[in-house]
Amino acid sequence: MTIHFNEIISGLFVINLAMAFGAGVYEYRIVMPMWFGSWGIDRMAIEKTDVGRKFWGMVTTIPLTLLTFVNLYFALRSTGVLHTWWLSACILILAERIGTFSYFIPTILKLVNTEKLTDHRALKKAEQWKQFNKIRIILNMSGLVASVFAYTLLIEGLK
Repeated sequence: MTIHFNEIISGLFVINLAMAFGAGVYEYRIVMPMWFGSWGIDRMAIEKTDVGRKFWGMVTTIPLTLLTFVNLYFALRSTGVLHTWWLSACILILAERIGTFSYFIPTILKLVNTEKLTDHRALKKAEQWKQFNKIRIILNMSGLVASVFAYTLLIEGLK
């Protein structure tokens, strides 16, 4: 059995997405309640955990973004059912990546510097960020499921 490059990058995509999905759920359920509460935004907790630089940068910001583009390249050249699953996974994660870079990262940086916002505005923005984060988690989960199907088709040769 010969392992091809597209199987390797598809497998890495699945692994990275699984880590991102699990970490996203953990952050939503465990970390975010420390950041945002009915009492307000805890800037110190956000800065102390600094998950953007300590974790997300190493797991998704660079690796998942690169893997998304590489997988998209190969998905566009695939055919049949494999094309559908692989391209679907890439499009879902590309949408998540665009949302992350255009909304999530800039917004959390603004929330850390809440002295620029009124408390009411900051709390409203934090609540919106949390709600949109649910959509990001769903995109990650959906992309993970689609990428697992694509990877299975690749390794079984059922292109």
